[in-house]
Amino acid sequence: MLNRNFYIAFKVRIIILCVFILMAFIGNSQQNPGVGANFGLEADLMSGTTNANTDDWFTGASGMGVIDQSQLSIFQNIINSSSNTPFDTRMSINNFSSPNGYIWYAARFGHDYISEGNSNKDKTTFGGGSKNAQNPATQWNISESSLTSNVDIVDSYVHMRRNGTNTGDDLWVNLGVSTLKANGARFIDFELYVRRLLVSGGNFTNVGVNEGHTAWQFDALGNTTQIGDVVVGFAFSGSGVSAIEVRVWVSRTNYLLNRGFNYTAFDGASNGSVYGYASINFAGNTFSRVNTVASTAPPWGTYATGLSPATQYEQEAFAEIGINFTGIGFDPRTLFGPGAACDSPFSSVLVKTRSSASFTSSLSDFAGPYDFLGGSSSGQLDTSIVDPGNFSGCVSNETLTLEANFDSVIAEYYWTSLSPGVTFPDGTTSKSGVYLKSVDIDTPGDYSLNIAPLPGCTPDPADATTITINSDGLVSITTQPNDEAVCDGDLASFSASSSNADTFQWQLSTDNGSTYLNIMDGGIYSGATSSNLTLNSTDTSMDGQLYRLLASTSANSCPPIISNPGLLNVIGVVAFNTQPSDITIFAGDTGVFTVSADNADTFQWQVSSDNGLSFSNINNGVVYSGTDTGTLTINENDINYSGFQYRVIASNTSLSCPSSEISTAAILTVLVRNVISNRKITYRVNKN
Repeated sequence: MLNRNFYIAFKVRIIILCVFILMAFIGNSQQNPGVGANFGLEADLMSGTTNANTDDWFTGASGMGVIDQSQLSIFQNIINSSSNTPFDTRMSINNFSSPNGYIWYAARFGHDYISEGNSNKDKTTFGGGSKNAQNPATQWNISESSLTSNVDIVDSYVHMRRNGTNTGDDLWVNLGVSTLKANGARFIDFELYVRRLLVSGGNFTNVGVNEGHTAWQFDALGNTTQIGDVVVGFAFSGSGVSAIEVRVWVSRTNYLLNRGFNYTAFDGASNGSVYGYASINFAGNTFSRVNTVASTAPPWGTYATGLSPATQYEQEAFAEIGINFTGIGFDPRTLFGPGAACDSPFSSVLVKTRSSASFTSSLSDFAGPYDFLGGSSSGQLDTSIVDPGNFSGCVSNETLTLEANFDSVIAEYYWTSLSPGVTFPDGTTSKSGVYLKSVDIDTPGDYSLNIAPLPGCTPDPADATTITINSDGLVSITTQPNDEAVCDGDLASFSASSSNADTFQWQLSTDNGSTYLNIMDGGIYSGATSSNLTLNSTDTSMDGQLYRLLASTSANSCPPIISNPGLLNVIGVVAFNTQPSDITIFAGDTGVFTVSADNADTFQWQVSSDNGLSFSNINNGVVYSGTDTGTLTINENDINYSGFQYRVIASNTSLSCPSSEISTAAILTVLVRNVISNRKITYRVNKN
């Protein structure tokens, strides 16, 4: 009876133990989706997919996407071309922004090389049995090789945010990664480096000073004095994420003394390593999920089967986890006080896979390193200023507005006038305030902006941006257009000189300056929008027109400066309106020849006594008067002048292009009035 009872009790214990073992196994590999700081961790990419109004990697039905999509077409072309080209991009808004009630610190997306047989190898893989605890600069080998698809990284994601707009709200780090295919369990980690890790000449460079890393430092009481490198690793398969590990780079001494954290394991490059990655004990503070069905890929696409573009991640190929950094003791604000909430402890992210589902197994593939926060140019706070242009100088009491590109309702903006004697309109040289995103200025000079992006933070002087605002010189006309006198048919030109002008427009007035119209190039005009206007032909109908120049500068919005007008005087050629007519007079009477001519200022009458074979000039005297006018008077006539021909040369001698015209000849007939002829008998008649 005793043996039977003992057997039953032993059997029950075995059953209970098996149940516990099974439960433990299930608990270590499971789906644990959730929302970390309003960010959905459900193994999907689009915001608002599982829970309305939650954020995610890309913008969906509701909520916001954290990854920048401004280069969508470029990335699509890369994917569609199957060129196996890596690319990465940053957060969709400025670092440290708080657009929807949550502080967004930073985000990165990276698309990695993949391998497709021997023809397309992954160019960023580990070789020579590299291990995570080794020195990246001296012991990690970068190689180009083919990989099994379940350890071949395709896309990776990282995002840091707080669960609200207060720096005391929990700090979350959300991570995502896809591999080319599922094909069983694999181990992936995200390594966060304090220093900006670089790759140069096939080697990792710019590593930390503590055996290739930056170590966490603690005082004698275990309080953190310096944040060091961190690894967040996990295995995942179709059943979910398992074996989430959080490790910190510490000295072996601090690990053995359990200083700073409650450690569970230590992994150094060798048994004699001074430093290594120590696993810390943390409870909860995580969410995780693997896509159990094919899920939507990024808007630009991805690869799921070799280099064939795909719009979905294959089933069980994408995993997400979220970790509450405040809950596990990684929050700078918690460690060092409110002023440290703006600290940027991590400058680079490196994503890695391993040959098996274990942290200590050999490294296989890597993606990155990607700039995150800290020392990289893309990770710094954006303190740039929108350029308002220069002061135009043409408006009295002119003001310009300096505006920050960074937009956050919780940030404090610090504006400073750097030029001696230059102040803001209220007479101060510095201004600051929460959400003081813009300030007015009324004086040229140098101005700077710095920003404390979160409450309690002190701006870093190295982050300040300076802008120089000048005053554009006023446009002035230095040489006015001259009046222009030309002959009919000739070209004419008007010119003016100006200072500080780069825009010109000539205008024409045909009503003595009452109104002006813009001239366009074409027809007789060229240079209508330059400082030199050419009239390629003229005629007398244009005589009296006025031409003026409008000069301005594109550097400001001042109205144009207007030149004095230049007068166009078109002198036509000499042309007779009336010709001299034949006249008949009696001997002793006065004879008059008259002409009229346009554009003539000089006349010269001529006489021919040989029936028009030759002409000679005549001068004023006893016989003639008006020989240099349009009317010739013959004061004394006798029978001998009968039959003489008279003509006039009309000229214009006032121009550099003189012209003249000769009239037709008119005949003078002189009769004798005291002789009467009747047939062949002649009678002389006495005058009395």
